[in-house]
Amino acid sequence: MEYQRGEGKDTKEVQPVEGIIAGKPAIGVTLDTVGTVRFGILRSFYEGLLTTFDLSREVAVGLFGFLRQAFLGQASLEAVTGPVGIAGMVGEARVLGFIYLLSFTAFISINLAVINLLPIPALDGGRLLFLAIEGVMRRPIPAKFTKAMNSTGFVLLILFMVFITYRDIVKLF
Repeated sequence: MEYQRGEGKDTKEVQPVEGIIAGKPAIGVTLDTVGTVRFGILRSFYEGLLTTFDLSREVAVGLFGFLRQAFLGQASLEAVTGPVGIAGMVGEARVLGFIYLLSFTAFISINLAVINLLPIPALDGGRLLFLAIEGVMRRPIPAKFTKAMNSTGFVLLILFMVFITYRDIVKLF
């Protein structure tokens, strides 16, 4: 096996073993904690902001990729989970430790923030869309229309949430 570390390349002889994957010889790889980086309080906030920004961008890219696949009829809902599935994931993160639980909680919050900015009536992104339209038209959108769109968006969101929750419960059994 050849690998590159920095500028140099190296070769190692690797012998596959049985038992890692049932019925197949395999090479095992393990990850280990090499060290822990500690920052001062100001640098910690800065690094936290950078991480939040990067994670928000990745969530947005993933979400829009999923929506693109959905419009093309290629999306799979297997990876989509609702409150029941998230509760199970929280339990798994808790077992790993407090830092993992805290990180998972932050990840869920970022996901919700990005989803909330989608231009769907009944979400904040829908409200921003209406404000943008009003800014272009230079007059308010009729209240009846706004109310009807928000109600429709809300009903669709609730139906989607019920569908996803049902799927999560079915997965439990």
